[in-house]
Amino acid sequence: MPRRKTTNVEDKRKRKQIESSDEEEEEEQITQSSQIPNNATLSDDEEDEENEIPSKTNGHSTSQPTKKKRKQQSEESEEEDDENGHTNGHSQSSSQPNHTTTNKNGSYQLPKMREGSIVRIKLYNFMTYDDCEFEPGPGLNLVLGPNGTGKSSIVGAICLGLAGSTKLIGRASKVRNFIKHGKTEAFVEIELFKKPKNVIIRRAFKVNENSEQTYWYINGKKVSNEEVKERINQFNIQLDNLTQFLPQEKVAEFAGLTPVERLKQTEQAVLPPEVIGYHTELIEIQKSLNQSNFSLETFEKNLENLKKKNQLLEKEVEKYNKRLEVLEKSELCKVKIGIIKFQNIQKEARNVKEAIDKKAKEVDEVDKQMGPFRDELEEIEKNLQLTQTDVQKTKSKIVDSKNVFENVIAKINEKKESILRCKQDLINIEKRAQQKEQQLKEVQHEIERCNEMLKNYNKQELQNLLKEKKEEFKKLDELYQKETENKINITNLIQTKSRELEEVYTQKRKLLDLKEQRLNNLRKLRPEVYQTYDWILKNKHALKKNVYLTCLEVKVDIDEYADYLEMNCPDWLLLSFICEDNDDKNFIYEQYLDKHKIDKISIIVRKIEPYVPNHPHPINELSKYGVICYLDETFEAPDIVKNVMKDSTQLDSVAIGHAKAKKDKLLTETAIKCAFIDYKQFLSRKSSFSKNFSTRVLDVGKSKLFSVGGQNQNYVKIQQELQAREESLIKEKDENNKKLQMIQGNEIELSKKIAIVRQQQKDTEKKIQQFENIQRKLSQLQRQLQNINQMENTEEEKLNLQNKIKDSVFKQITLHEELQKQLENVTKYSIYHDKFPVQIISLKYSQKQVKEKTIDLERKKKELERQLSEYNSTFQSLKLEVMSTKEETNSLKNSFLEKYKNYSEDTLKEGLFALPEEIDSLYEIKTRCEEEADKICTNPGVVVEYEQRCKEIKDLENQLEEMKESKSEQFKKIEKLKEKWLTPLQDCVQKINDTFVTFCKHVGIVGEVSLKGNETDYEKWEIEIKVKFRDDEKLTALSAHRQSGGERSVTTILYLLSLQQLNKSPFRVVDEINQGMDPTNERKIFYQMLDASQGDDIPQSFLITPKLLPNLVPENANNITILFIYNGPENIKQDALAKYFARFDKSLR
Repeated sequence: MPRRKTTNVEDKRKRKQIESSDEEEEEEQITQSSQIPNNATLSDDEEDEENEIPSKTNGHSTSQPTKKKRKQQSEESEEEDDENGHTNGHSQSSSQPNHTTTNKNGSYQLPKMREGSIVRIKLYNFMTYDDCEFEPGPGLNLVLGPNGTGKSSIVGAICLGLAGSTKLIGRASKVRNFIKHGKTEAFVEIELFKKPKNVIIRRAFKVNENSEQTYWYINGKKVSNEEVKERINQFNIQLDNLTQFLPQEKVAEFAGLTPVERLKQTEQAVLPPEVIGYHTELIEIQKSLNQSNFSLETFEKNLENLKKKNQLLEKEVEKYNKRLEVLEKSELCKVKIGIIKFQNIQKEARNVKEAIDKKAKEVDEVDKQMGPFRDELEEIEKNLQLTQTDVQKTKSKIVDSKNVFENVIAKINEKKESILRCKQDLINIEKRAQQKEQQLKEVQHEIERCNEMLKNYNKQELQNLLKEKKEEFKKLDELYQKETENKINITNLIQTKSRELEEVYTQKRKLLDLKEQRLNNLRKLRPEVYQTYDWILKNKHALKKNVYLTCLEVKVDIDEYADYLEMNCPDWLLLSFICEDNDDKNFIYEQYLDKHKIDKISIIVRKIEPYVPNHPHPINELSKYGVICYLDETFEAPDIVKNVMKDSTQLDSVAIGHAKAKKDKLLTETAIKCAFIDYKQFLSRKSSFSKNFSTRVLDVGKSKLFSVGGQNQNYVKIQQELQAREESLIKEKDENNKKLQMIQGNEIELSKKIAIVRQQQKDTEKKIQQFENIQRKLSQLQRQLQNINQMENTEEEKLNLQNKIKDSVFKQITLHEELQKQLENVTKYSIYHDKFPVQIISLKYSQKQVKEKTIDLERKKKELERQLSEYNSTFQSLKLEVMSTKEETNSLKNSFLEKYKNYSEDTLKEGLFALPEEIDSLYEIKTRCEEEADKICTNPGVVVEYEQRCKEIKDLENQLEEMKESKSEQFKKIEKLKEKWLTPLQDCVQKINDTFVTFCKHVGIVGEVSLKGNETDYEKWEIEIKVKFRDDEKLTALSAHRQSGGERSVTTILYLLSLQQLNKSPFRVVDEINQGMDPTNERKIFYQMLDASQGDDIPQSFLITPKLLPNLVPENANNITILFIYNGPENIKQDALAKYFARFDKSLR
């Protein structure tokens, strides 16, 4: 498709070329190049000239009047306003507005631009546009063009370029959907009016396969989205307010707004933010107040219920108190019993203490009697100890003498053993001499035998033979290694050929498996669809009937037809699953899609029926137009799949023609409205107004989902190449197998020869080894012979041993003399030691007598001490018992005082004094009180509940008091906020109503705007619009159901016009508001909009429409700018366009 161009780019280029010309020539050239007349509607007698204009243009927008002329007109209008102080003069006719303000020249007043108005819009690769730039005017901007040419794309550009959400225009939600097909980058640039320098906002888009990115710029500086929104808010631009921005998809939505929603939209448009904040705060406070009222009523009811419940429990509480009095006396007896027990134990402890003192005196008396006996016993024990010491000393001397005696005997024995050893050594020397002579004979004999064996070996011959066998083995091994390498190479070659052959088989299988190719393609494009299909295959046994995936069931023979088919069918259809049974659909959703939260899968249920095409014409009738076939004839698929595709896309009425097909006649003279010709899709549409045909042309891209695979035109060639490759590989593999067998035979022969040579080599090596072993043995025998000859002389050793024996005998005689001396000492000490036993026995007898007397006294003392210990133990027990009883008594006393707060220390003493002193009487009174208390049946939980409820009653009374005070404060705050919010709102609504009533009169209808609400619910306040279009009707509230589409559109635009004096937004956008209006209302509304688009403080307006009524635009409408949108493969030349419309440009001359 050719690149789209813009008029304003050419305007700037031409203006640069004619800067040196005079003012009149400049205006004429600019007019011829870019200005489109306001009254550009053709009459019947001008249709012949219209046919001379080419029928299709390319993405072209033309603005009128020019920027320079508008500026001149604006300056003239301002000067005239200053001179006259007002505008004057308006004409009335059936085709002109009833109330039109014009200047003294009879033309409409050109309004001034508000800050934030759109000065310029530039689109690059945005939706249907390649590169387009245009400059809207300050008043009313009419955007004209047939349906599908890109008018609403301008609305989308304004929305997205000013940081609006895609939801506002009701189109695609992803950025990539706003970039022209086949492009990866795009931008929208909007220039907003501001003194002293305009603000230029650019939003750039960039996409790739995996991501989407957006970049923002303000006056060429890169900024964030938040900064752009902040700058937009400074201009009071509210794209989410339907009173300012009303795209085509939201027109019906505005009419369907509830009165409450209408109030919110109006508030955002005309009221300051702080006033809107008052309303929001009012709603929140009122909700809080309503909640408080509800809580207050609930608390009061709860308080009353609690008091009633406590009244029912008062008798139970009295019985409980009576029981407490009886138990109180019982507890008092318990305290008195504890006190008496304490006194009794205390008295017993004093008696035990007196007994302890008496026994201690008796113990002291026994100690005095034991004193003399202890002294005598100590003297005896001292003498006995001295005697025993002398005994030990004598024993020690006897032991020492015995030790010396034994040592001498040991030394004598050592000498005896030494003599015996020397004699044995003499015997051993004789034996060694005999052995030496025997060894010498044996070694000499062995040396002679080895010399005889060496004569049988020739070492040089054996070494030469071994060398020959090694060389022979090396040659055979090299041959064997070469054969092995050849075997490995041939084996690898066979394996390589086998792998190549397997690859050929795999390619042949893949070439034949069309579904597998498409599944691989689907896995990359839409993994969730592939995973769902895989799950269905695995769970096929659980399905009642067949399930089809559309893109896998379609078989197309020609690539071109596959591209056409995918272009004609939406993606959701090609990726849909088709079920024969509705239960299968529910099963798939419940068991897989819902569990995995997949919501982008479409499942269609269709009964099995034969496919019956509904062709609008027989194919032979269409052949004259160049039609080859219908689209449903280009592929094969199950009947159920074809029926679903037919239901959704009417592919049985889509024609396919050759490159020279007569597309214009085909689309106008037949019932065919869609055709594919030479990789282009032609869509024809007949206008319901002009009855003319318009054609939209789209390029056909390559198929993504339909992988034609084995059915393409190269299939036979590829199959033949694969077959030839297969035969070549099999032949090469067979030849290599024969080579391998021959090599294996050679290997076997070489292995046998190598084995024989290796054995011969081993035999030779063995003989050499035997020769070397004999030589080594001979060397060892010669060394052994030498060692025998070098053995020591035995005669000298014999002489040394004999001398050693003599010396040992002399020493033995000396030791016998020492032994005699020690024997005499032992005899002397033994006689002295025998005197001590008699002396020791006498001392021990005296010691025994004294001990017996001492033991009697000690036994008496121990008995007394035992008795004393028992008394002490008893006293300690009593002492602990006294302390325990005292603590227990104090605990009983303290517990009583704590439990019965009405008792003090004094009153407790009085109560205890009144009770008897006998412990049995106290037990009797205590038992009687407990029995009496048991007879009184009460529930302690009732008293706890009663007391707890009393506390709750008190807390509720305090909370009620606080809530009443808070409620009073909230009422005061509501009154203040209501005054701040309602007064400005009522003033605005009154002004809106006055303007709305006037506008309704201008177009011949009756209407009013009113504010309604209840002070008890500020959230439900509303603006009600009432209209009547006929005299016999009553005023009826505007709704989505009561009025017709045209009536709703009239009411909507009049209401929006009524807001413009109060609305501080810089511009408003209305998309196709005139659709559905009858000609009369459309003409009236247009004049009303035209009249409302002039003045000093008027917002810029955009009206998007595909058509206008004939003779609609007046010649003096200087406050209107018309933007024409062209779209098609061919472009209109600007000179021809200017020449054609020059005769209508009367108001600008």
